[in-house]
Amino acid sequence: MTEPWFINEHPRHIVNLQQYYIDRFEVSNLAYRQFVKDTRKSIPAHWLENGYALSLREKNIEKLNLVALKNLANDIFQLDINYKTINKASIIKKIKQRWAYLHRLPVSNVSWFDAKAYCSWLNKRLPSESEWEKAARGTDGRIYPWGNEWQANAAKISYSEKWPDAVAAVGSFNQDQSSYGIYDLAGNVFEWVADTYRAYHHADFQSHYYGKQHKVVRGYGVSSSGHYVLADFVRSSFRQHAHPEHSNIGQGFRCAADVIQP
Repeated sequence: MTEPWFINEHPRHIVNLQQYYIDRFEVSNLAYRQFVKDTRKSIPAHWLENGYALSLREKNIEKLNLVALKNLANDIFQLDINYKTINKASIIKKIKQRWAYLHRLPVSNVSWFDAKAYCSWLNKRLPSESEWEKAARGTDGRIYPWGNEWQANAAKISYSEKWPDAVAAVGSFNQDQSSYGIYDLAGNVFEWVADTYRAYHHADFQSHYYGKQHKVVRGYGVSSSGHYVLADFVRSSFRQHAHPEHSNIGQGFRCAADVIQP
């Protein structure tokens, strides 16, 4: 059975929330890399493809000879350099510059379980979907993080030659910022939240996926939609869902935390 579009957002209702903290930015590769180093957690799959995994073995890379470095620069990093004249020090510098850029991208290709484990490692947690939506919509219930009018270039929501790694560095889009100063709630990566995918209270429609262990996904990110993205998909009330073991290049997260009362 095909579900009516956006039916899972209904009925409109009020949610009372306790005070909480939520990260201003999506979790970056650099932050997640430290988690991997400390916990020996498996790395996101695409780190092998783009060479970011090698940043965990930086000293080993520096020990490679010139021929091996050239092969690495060409096959893995695909650096646009003159391979006939470049020396070892220059290749290493170029590789480190590439790593420095990748550090700033939001981590993606992580499951819900990976995201939950990372937040716990920091004594934080995933936000509830209500907390996530509140952070995006503010006190005035705005449609998009920046306001009620659609702005096509306000957020990173499609593939572009300007962003060859599909996603952009966290906080790159100043317009994609809520009234609380929270970045990238409309775009860059889809974000895991804590909740199991269920109907809202008093909802008439019952999805086949409700209560099936799927977790809620909020926000919007790079996807197979390419350049064609409906503005409705980027609304802060838009709900999606996925199996908690699912991961892809456009799936990331941010953390939240309780406010400890004195």
